[in-house]
Order: sequence, then structure tokens, then C-alpha cells
Amino acid sequence: MPWFLTLFTSLPCWDSVLAVWDLIILQGLPVVFRTALTIIELLEPRLMELNDEGTMLPLLLRVPVDVAQYTVLVSELWKTEVQDWEIKCMNSLVLDESHHEPKAVC
Repeated sequence: MPWFLTLFTSLPCWDSVLAVWDLIILQGLPVVFRTALTIIELLEPRLMELNDEGTMLPLLLRVPVDVAQYTVLVSELWKTEVQDWEIKCMNSLVLDESHHEPKAVC
């Protein structure tokens, strides 16, 4: 999902993107994870109806407008809670992956 790489600029509703950016500036890294979790929670009923990852991926890559609307996404974002231990866990996974460099083959 390009959400993390683009900090949600791929969302179809620009007012939602700007609100997420404001929250990232104010609250930091936890907002990135909260936003991703919120989108997945909002998409959960649709995702559960799909049979394989081939049909799930397009839905995750192009979040529908009805989910990305400011009134929907941002109001749900305020309700989504992420615990400190979850942030630490995700942070350690990200840092761990970034320290794994491919070994040179001679």
C-alpha cells in the first residue's frame, strides 16, 4: 500500500489528506498508524466479502471516496486508538527492516 510512502496523498479527498497531515504534524508517528488502521476498519465489511488478495489489493490501493470523505475518515480517526506498545512494536519493525541491507555477492 502506498499509504505510508506518500503519507496518504493517494486518498481521493484532499481535505482528508490535509487533516491527516495536520494531525501528523501535531501528534507525530502514531497518526500514520492510526490513519491506516482507520481506513482498514472502514473497509473491513467490503474486505471480508472478497475471496482473495487479488481482489483486495485494488480496494486498498484506491480507497473509495465514501471512505476517504473528510466527514467519514476524520471522525472515525478520532475514535481509533493505538496503544503505545503497538507504536513501539511497529516502530521496531520498521527500524529492523531498514537495517537489513542486501549482502554483496562476490
